[in-house]
Amino acid sequence: LRGMRYGGQALQLYRTLYAQRQCTVDLEPLDDAAENAAQRIRRRRFYLKNGFSPSGYALEYRGMAFELLCCTPPLRT
Repeated sequence: LRGMRYGGQALQLYRTLYAQRQCTVDLEPLDDAAENAAQRIRRRRFYLKNGFSPSGYALEYRGMAFELLCCTPPLRT
């Protein structure tokens, strides 16, 4: 299903249905040494291409830091 634009269409639908809400996504940090480094880059590029932007915030879960992207900057805290 890769390359069929389903992911982008799903995000657009979500953003339309919940336009009044702040939407965020958390991503694994980019790390050249990670086993899935290429996947992390593609994932981040996908969200940036689909209207998300860096929030300047991160969160930690189970000892791992995640970058927080938001679709309606600036992020309301």
